[in-house]
Amino acid sequence: MNRRQHTTEIEATLILMPDQVEAVSRVIRALTSIAGYRLRPGNTQRIHDRYLDTVDAALRHQDLALRVRRADSARLIALKGKSRRVGAGEVERLELERPWSLDALAEILQALADNGIELRPSATGSADGEPEAVLDKAGLVIVQARDTQRMLRDVFARDQDGHRLVGELAIDKSIYHIGGRDVRHDEIELEGKVPDAFPGLNAVVEALLKRFGPAVRRWEHSKLATGHAIANLLQHDAPLVLDGSGRLLPDAYTAIDRYLKQAGGTPLQ
Repeated sequence: MNRRQHTTEIEATLILMPDQVEAVSRVIRALTSIAGYRLRPGNTQRIHDRYLDTVDAALRHQDLALRVRRADSARLIALKGKSRRVGAGEVERLELERPWSLDALAEILQALADNGIELRPSATGSADGEPEAVLDKAGLVIVQARDTQRMLRDVFARDQDGHRLVGELAIDKSIYHIGGRDVRHDEIELEGKVPDAFPGLNAVVEALLKRFGPAVRRWEHSKLATGHAIANLLQHDAPLVLDGSGRLLPDAYTAIDRYLKQAGGTPLQ
């Protein structure tokens, strides 16, 4: 993916230990500042994500991920590139995200073509229908499905007036739909909204780790990679430790982390 054509996403992730999810979430929602950064309540979103690839995993082999998203009433399409570590737990990756439309679809298809992935031209016929149906005609299949409740907090700079938005803190409660099973995963995601967001992200992450201790843990893997590992471990009858509601327990995260490191951290570390 060409850096001149796409934005760069910088983010950091912490996973919430299952027995502390509600307690930690409640405290974070009440915080008005952390590490000197001002926090302001944002929206709560319900997000419906579907990732697609060719049957021979051409996108994954190119370290690309194609996603269609419904965030409340909005419909979006996004193409992401491979993550690159920029700090202790922060990553950056190239991202092209647009509201779902015929023009957005054409832009995504062109970006894929630039990476040697040519899809069926019938996909450009209409963007009026459901995105998954349109992309199915292009020869793509759904490789991951998940739903997320996202509680947002805006992060403002430590400058004199504190009115410059520099990032977003999200408490995500996700459910992966895998082979008829629902697997729950909880995390805190910090995303930079300005080019110089990295120092602030790092400061907030360190403050959260210090404040909540063993209730939170750095996580190097994307939601896509995490779901990919869960699906493969379940398929091969590997022991994944879940609680009664299907929520991942600490030993499950150890198995997921080991699997992804052995597999080279794909897809999209």
